[in-house]
Amino acid sequence: MIDDDTAVAPAGGRRLRGGLLVGLGFLGLAAFVGTGALTIGVTPSYSRVGPGVFPAAIAGGLAAVGVAMIAQALTGRWITDWDRSGERDRASRRRGRAALAWVALGLVLDLVLMEWSGFVIASAVLFAATAWAFGDRRPVQACLLGLLLAAAIFAVFAYGLQVRLPAGSLWNFG
Repeated sequence: MIDDDTAVAPAGGRRLRGGLLVGLGFLGLAAFVGTGALTIGVTPSYSRVGPGVFPAAIAGGLAAVGVAMIAQALTGRWITDWDRSGERDRASRRRGRAALAWVALGLVLDLVLMEWSGFVIASAVLFAATAWAFGDRRPVQACLLGLLLAAAIFAVFAYGLQVRLPAGSLWNFG
């Protein structure tokens, strides 16, 4: 829900430009993903639901979000945190930047730890950092839940789908 009473009209149509740029960015990303989906090779004996179905569905979703963002920008309904000027909004922006930093740290740690510790531990660290970013202040529980979920995902991919995920050099004792 949009609270128009707290919005401050930005000078020079910044709100319109920002909304259009975000919408166009989503449409560009949809085109990129959709093009990639179309170029996935399919063997003749493959089933009707091939490997390009999910990327095509994601491209469709990205395109829908892009069109919605452009429509909001053109109708003047595009309101962001930077369009608001209250103290509560400044605090919200600070919390948002801190949350983004925690998620970014989790992603970097995931990339750094993946080869050494393996998928399960690296993904558990990412889960815990993301949980912290979203306000969970129970790191032990977040790590345990992350380990449980990552182990389940690892088992489904490795044993159910026969997809190799990094096990990590930490576990090579020989």
